[in-house]
Parts: sequence; C-alpha cells; structure tokens
Amino acid sequence: MLNKALTYLILVTGFSQISWAQNNTKSIYSSYGLGIIQSQEVNGTKGFAGSSLGLSAGFLPNTSNPMSLGGRRSTDFDFGFELNNRLQQNQFAQRTDWAGNVNYVSLAFPAWHFSKKKSKELGDSTYTKEKKFNWNTGISLSPFTAMDYDYAIEGDSATFNTLVSVGGNGSLNSLKWSNAFQINEKIAPLTFGFSLEYLFGTIVENRLKNLLSDTTSIGYQQETSQRITGGRVGLGLSYSMKLNENKVEKQGKPLLTQTFGAFYSLESSLNSDVILTTRRVEDFFRVKDTLRFDNVEGNITLPTSLRIGYGLQKGNNWALTFDYTNTSWSTYTNSVDPGSLNNFTRLSMGYLINPDRIRYTTKEIEWYRKYLWSTGIFYQSGPFSVVNNGVLESINEYGISFGVGIPMKNRFSKEVSYFHLSTTYSRRGTLDNGLVREDIFRINLALNLSDKWFNKRAYN
Repeated sequence: MLNKALTYLILVTGFSQISWAQNNTKSIYSSYGLGIIQSQEVNGTKGFAGSSLGLSAGFLPNTSNPMSLGGRRSTDFDFGFELNNRLQQNQFAQRTDWAGNVNYVSLAFPAWHFSKKKSKELGDSTYTKEKKFNWNTGISLSPFTAMDYDYAIEGDSATFNTLVSVGGNGSLNSLKWSNAFQINEKIAPLTFGFSLEYLFGTIVENRLKNLLSDTTSIGYQQETSQRITGGRVGLGLSYSMKLNENKVEKQGKPLLTQTFGAFYSLESSLNSDVILTTRRVEDFFRVKDTLRFDNVEGNITLPTSLRIGYGLQKGNNWALTFDYTNTSWSTYTNSVDPGSLNNFTRLSMGYLINPDRIRYTTKEIEWYRKYLWSTGIFYQSGPFSVVNNGVLESINEYGISFGVGIPMKNRFSKEVSYFHLSTTYSRRGTLDNGLVREDIFRINLALNLSDKWFNKRAYN
C-alpha cells in the first residue's frame, strides 16, 4: 500500500511540474484579461461537452464539481493531457499553431464514512432505520488561465515608418481542495459540496514600438509583469430523485433517476505584485538602457459564477445531461490593466451510453457494451468582446464533442479504472468586419485509476 501511495505521489509531483511549464493556447484572444479561462472539467467528461453537473454524485470524480466525490468508496487518482490545433484567420491572412499541456492532476479519497442502524418494534414487525454520513475529499492541481499571444501592427506617418509588436505569456495555476458531504444516500441522496481554491502564477505582457529608417531602428519597450496570488471559494448542492422505483420492483425495468445540481463561486480578490519597466531598444530587440522601473501593488477582482445542471439517467443504459453557466465577467477589474470583458454564458448538452455498466454487471457482455460512449454540443458567449460600429459585441463559440471511456476491471474488486479519449471541434469568432476567427480541434486523454485502499484481501 505504501508503494502505491509513493507511486501516485511521484506522478503528482512530476505532472505538476510539467503543467507549470507548459501553456495550452496560442490564441490572440488570450490577450484579454488574465488570458483564456481553462476548463476545470476532467477529461472524462469532455466527450459530452463537460455537461457533468447533472450526473448523480459519485459517478465520476470531477475537479469542477465537488459533489461528484460524494459517497465514493474508492481512492481515485486522475490525470489528463490535452493536445490542440488552432487555425486563426481573418480576411487577409491565416496561421496554424499547435499547443498542449497536462490539464490536471487530482487525488480523491473517502475521508470518513459513518453508518448506524437502529431497530424499532412496530407490532409484529421490526422497522430498521439506517443513518449514514459520508465525507469525501480530494486535492487537484490544474491551469486556471493561459496566455500566449504575439502580433505586430505596421503603420506609416508623415515622417517615420512604425512597427508595433505586442505579446504576452504566462498563466495562473489552481490548487484546489474539494469536499463532498452526503447524508442518507439511499433514502434522500442529498450531497453538499464546497471547494477552496488557491490561485498563483505570473503573467508578462509587453509592447514594443520601433521607429524605422533605412539604416537602423530605435524603439521603446513597455513591459508589465504581474505576480498574482489569491483564493476562491465555491459552494454546491446535488440531489437525485428516483422516478420509477415501483416499476423497477414489479416489472424489472431499469431505474430512472433525475439529478439536480448547482454550484456557485463567490467573488474573490487577488493580490498582484506588479513590475512596470520602460526600456529603450535598438535594432528591434537590443536593450540600450532602462528609462523607468516601478514596483507597485495591484488588485484583481474575479466575478461570481453560477452553474446549474440537470440530468436524467436510465439505469446503466444511458444518461442525458444539461448544463448552464453564467459568470459576471463584466464586473472583472484589474488596477493595472483596465481592459473590459463581457458576461460569460455557456449552454451544453451531453449524452452517454453504458454509464459505468461494467461495474454493475455480473455476466459477460460484448466489449462495446462495456465501453462508455459519449457525445455533446455546446454554445457560449463571451467573455471576449469587440467594439463594432460603436456597439460592444461578444465573441461567441460553439462546438461538438465525442468521447469513449475504456474500462480496466480489477478482478479482485468491483472498482473500475478508465482510460478516456475524447475529441472536440469548436469555432470562435467570425470573419466579418475584419475580425479573427478560430477553428480549434482538441484531443483529450485521461487516466482514472480507481481502487480501494487499506483493505486486506481475503482468500479461502
């Protein structure tokens, strides 16, 4: 058991170092705010467009949904990797970039499971009431934002030719502690969840303006480096309801369950240690001298976010899920960079076939019935926006996804580990009015290792 724990610890440390060192975007839209907000969904849910809040608690551990840990008896180690190709184009030019990184590393386990039975005599029969309380917890490390962009603007004036180069890189990382509390899951499967999140990272942006002549160039570079730290708090609730329990008992039909879920992230304030530097350069990038150096304290306000989900599941045959997210990015503030954002809205729908069927199947079934198949669609508006004819318009994105979960059954227990593979195609923006459109193709891989720890094996 100690060897298993040490192995997972080494993997967590190694992959966390990789995730800090890599970036997951090459997008011009990452110049907005703190960069592109990264999905906190585990890769096992991206095959159905990340529409996971409507899944019943305990189905699949998820870094974006603490209620997903509720009631699980196993320890789950999960990590995911993404590779994406991004085609950016406008009416005059286009370019293609590849990017990728480790999405997340997480470890979740049951912290305390309590069960107590109390019997009471009622006439000739005995009524037994069981009280249960489960506490599951987990820790994860993942990118929260990603920034990596560069572009140049060439212009003429009466006397000089000018070239303005703009660029930025860096990211914020998220270290999250998630908890789920489940009460009497067989009678009233109500699950409370909360997460404490620590954000940290560095973002560097620069603007270089060169005045061109036939023999040389002289320019000025302004660089802003922000070292950001701070925390966020999230609260959630999930409730599942059985719809056809009587028919299941009388006719043997699969159980039909509906699940309601909600998760709310509170407004939070981040601290920013800012270094502002102005330099004079020659021959485009050779620094001649530093004209100004300032170190100031900044403040960043992250907005509230509300996510609501609904799901309908028929036994282990299929599941249908819906998610809605609204984040008030219009209230985002940064004392160093006053750029504005629009509110973010996301709608998604997912469909799963064979959800966790192999765990509850005693007989041998065809291989394709063991696999978890999924598909989904989504549409989102914001938080990026542009001024078009004097009107602030949001940049929209829509896409479709497919996924498969390949099970790895442990012959000594009912626990099942999965290898997840999913693909997503999406389109962001438009070519109208000289804007930039992105076509993004993503490949997500994940390995979820699930097993019961600290249980002795018994042999006859």
